[in-house]
Amino acid sequence: MPSITTPTIDYGYIVSGEIELQVDEGVSVLRTGDTFVQRGPRHAWRGTGDGECVIAFVLIASANFQ
Repeated sequence: MPSITTPTIDYGYIVSGEIELQVDEGVSVLRTGDTFVQRGPRHAWRGTGDGECVIAFVLIASANFQ
């Protein structure tokens, strides 16, 4: 499992493409049009599609999720 965490609440939108998001609870495949919210989990990303994946992120600093 990855050990990368961020002290942020992250909102994301998959603009195009496909990517895997791995967290402690498992793996989710995100595709064009999907949205997600992360609240400081350990996580990792892995490209799974044939081309690029474009993601729009909004990260909000939060001391509660370290």
